[in-house]
Amino acid sequence: MKTEKIETINPDNYIGDECSVIKAEYIALQHGEVLKIIGENVELKGDDSLPEGKTLNPSAVFGLHKNKDGEIIIGEDSKLHKFLKSKNIDPAKMPEYEEGLEVAILQGIKCKIQKNKNNFLDLV
Repeated sequence: MKTEKIETINPDNYIGDECSVIKAEYIALQHGEVLKIIGENVELKGDDSLPEGKTLNPSAVFGLHKNKDGEIIIGEDSKLHKFLKSKNIDPAKMPEYEEGLEVAILQGIKCKIQKNKNNFLDLV
């Protein structure tokens, strides 16, 4: 099979930059429920390139938990709990879980971009 250079980005070019959340949504995955947040389109830097029509949007996925009554909750001191507190958002003001629900309270908040262990861009 033929090998060619493909469009790539260097995630180190974006670490520490800021962007705003454009979408936050509750999603049911195979192994549980999550909150996925997506940041605004980030302008490419240096020699970075993506395939035609693709954009660079950092994101983060936060696991939700079930309590002993089967209710979907935010775990105290969980990654999501700490994220909300760092953005001065009271976890009690988060809407109850409903698959596909867009969480408007998170839209527009500023986040920093970081690189995760898989070299993808996360929001913190």
